[in-house]
Amino acid sequence: MDMNTGITFKVYLLAKGDKRKEEGFLLLWKHKGGLVKSEKPIPFDALNELPAKIAAALKRSKINWPA
Repeated sequence: MDMNTGITFKVYLLAKGDKRKEEGFLLLWKHKGGLVKSEKPIPFDALNELPAKIAAALKRSKINWPA
């Protein structure tokens, strides 16, 4: 496995917000920096939403994983 290739997922957890939610947003980055295909921040309300949101973002960006 080469850690210098692929996609980086950045998860930002909001420090303040609705106390009933685990709010934040997700970004997909190329391995050399820069957003993947102009992907915008993907909001979420609970951490358990992340796998589905990641899969949807990869599909929108036409990234086949696992390759």
